[in-house]
Amino acid sequence: MTSRSGLLRALLRHLGSFVLTLVGCALLLQLLLALAPGDAADLVANDPVLRTALVEQWHLDQPVWRRTLESLAGLLTGQFGESLTFRPGTPVSELLLRGATSSGPLLFGALLLSVGLGSGMAWLKWERGARLLSIVSVAPVFLIAATTTTALNQVAFAGLQAGWWAAPAWFALPVNNHPLKTALAIAALAIGSGAFSEIHQASHESLRAIRSSEYVDAAVARGAPLSDLVLRNFLLPLSAITARRAAFFVGGLVVIEKVLHVQGAGAMLWQACRLRDWPLVIGLSLLAACVVAGTRLLADMSRLALDPRLRGQA
Repeated sequence: MTSRSGLLRALLRHLGSFVLTLVGCALLLQLLLALAPGDAADLVANDPVLRTALVEQWHLDQPVWRRTLESLAGLLTGQFGESLTFRPGTPVSELLLRGATSSGPLLFGALLLSVGLGSGMAWLKWERGARLLSIVSVAPVFLIAATTTTALNQVAFAGLQAGWWAAPAWFALPVNNHPLKTALAIAALAIGSGAFSEIHQASHESLRAIRSSEYVDAAVARGAPLSDLVLRNFLLPLSAITARRAAFFVGGLVVIEKVLHVQGAGAMLWQACRLRDWPLVIGLSLLAACVVAGTRLLADMSRLALDPRLRGQA
C-alpha cells in the first residue's frame, strides 16, 4: 500500500510539473509578444482606420492574462484560431498538423539516432568511432548540413560533366525533395552542435560508474550474468539524457529546416515570427513545449517504473 501511495504521489507531482510548465510557457509567450514591437496589422494595413479595425477583429488589443487563458484553452481543445498573415484564414490547427507531419520524423529520427549512436558506442566501448564522430559533432548543425549538401552536389555535377553517370534522383539538393534530404537532416541534427559528443560522454560516464559499482562486483563474485544487470541500471540515466536533449532537437528543427528547405514546423515558426502571425506562433510554440515537457514526463515515468526507490522521494 505504501509503495502504491508513493507511486501515486510521484505521478501527481510529475503531472503537476508538466501542467505548470505549459502554463508558464503560455504566459511567457504572451508577455514576449506583448513587448514585441508591431503586430500583424502593421504589415497588412497602411490606413490607420483599417489598422484599428484589424486590431479589433484579430483581438490584438486584449490584455495578456486573457490571451494567456485563450492559449491554454486552445491547447486543451486544439483550436488556436486562424492564421493572420502566413496563410490568412487557414485554421492554425490545420497548419500545426501539416508542420508536425513533416517535422515529426526528423525530430524523433534524430533523437533515436543520436541516443542510439552515443549510448551504443559507449556500451560497445568503440572509442575510435566515437572520437571521429565527436570531432564532427563540434561543427554546428547548419554547417554540417550545408557542407554535406554542397559536397554531394559537386560530386554529382562532376560526374555528370565527365559522363560517368546520369543525374541522380536526389540532384540537386536541397531543392529536390528526396529521402536522401530527410536522411541528411536527421543525421546533421543527431550529430551536430555537440549532440552526439554530449550523449556519448554522458553514457560513457554512467556506464563506467555502473560497471565499477559494488552491486556489479557482487554479481561478478556470484557468477551472475552482467549484461541484464548493467542494462537495467543504465536505462535510468539514459532516459534522463534523452529528456535533456529533447529541447535541443526541437530548437534545431528551425535551423535544419531553413538550411535544407524542409516545409515543417520549424520553418513555419520562422516565417510566422517574420510575419507576426501571433496565433500561429503561439500554436507552434506550445506544441514544441508539449513535446519537450512530454518527453521529460515520459522519462520521469520510466524512471519511476524502473526504480521503485524514487517513489519514496515524492
